[in-house]
Amino acid sequence: MPDSKSMYDIGIIGGGSWATALAYLVLHNGHRLWLWVRRPDQAHSIQEKGHNPDYLSWLELPTTNLHVSTDLNRVLSHSKAIVVVVPAAFVHDILVEIKENFGGSVATAIKGLVKGKLPPASFLKEQGYDSGLLTVFGGPTHAEEVAMRKQSFLTMASESASQIDFWKEVFSTSWFHIFKNNDPYGVEWAGVLKNVYAIGAGIANGLALGDNLVAILVSQAMQEMQQFLSVVAPANRNILESAYLGDLLVTAYSQHSRNRTFGVMIGRGYLPRTAINELGMIPEGLFAIEGVYQKAVEKNLIDSLPLLNAVYNILIRHVNPLMEFSILVKQLEKR
Repeated sequence: MPDSKSMYDIGIIGGGSWATALAYLVLHNGHRLWLWVRRPDQAHSIQEKGHNPDYLSWLELPTTNLHVSTDLNRVLSHSKAIVVVVPAAFVHDILVEIKENFGGSVATAIKGLVKGKLPPASFLKEQGYDSGLLTVFGGPTHAEEVAMRKQSFLTMASESASQIDFWKEVFSTSWFHIFKNNDPYGVEWAGVLKNVYAIGAGIANGLALGDNLVAILVSQAMQEMQQFLSVVAPANRNILESAYLGDLLVTAYSQHSRNRTFGVMIGRGYLPRTAINELGMIPEGLFAIEGVYQKAVEKNLIDSLPLLNAVYNILIRHVNPLMEFSILVKQLEKR
């Protein structure tokens, strides 16, 4: 039985694992879902069979209220509110289309940077979209566990309490719970940073450097995240809340984490492109690292972020991972 009482027309933009899990929640709660995916063959399979052939293919999506399309404007025109869940590398044109042709509630569930500059909600705000209509979905959540109905919590962050209440009604179920947060831009920057740091934790795992060091790296990541957010997105926040610390922990340690897994592969000697091809998914942290690094340079933070520097040197400057982590350990010893 659906857990929600009202019926809304909800648009989801994206066809990956997280988009599929969110689509399942929308349909479970009895709403009409307008789902945009890029490829016609994927759209046909989801609409006709109720299964995404590429992601969470075992999950059955009820098709009664499901409308799948490759036409973005069709989805926007039918939706009261939309959630954007596409890789950041491909989201710029979609956000521009939303800015020009949509005026309703927009939630972003993307943990990356638009053209390497800003997270999506920050980008929309800069483009003039009403910030009172923007919500950021933060962790800690993994699509696989949500789809399996394991007890999960999502952070919804917005400047508007009414927006959070609306999205909570859309998505809440007996196993999917909502934390409220009024720091949308800090939450989305934290979502970008945790992917970068999870790659670092994965590299240490791939190098077999041990659990002790990984714990030190995660602790260091938390300190660096707090420094970064205090300057880039200043706000009165508790960095120990789930949207910050919790999301970092699940991404750095979980077997479901694509960023951690990508880092493990880099530590084991894979080239980035080879690792991506084998993963079959985009590790957002790889495509965010340059933008995060440049933002840290711009804000005169970079010298106080040794772990960020280490991940950048390995991924972008192609420094040997073992050599770079040896240098990092010596730096941490002096702190």
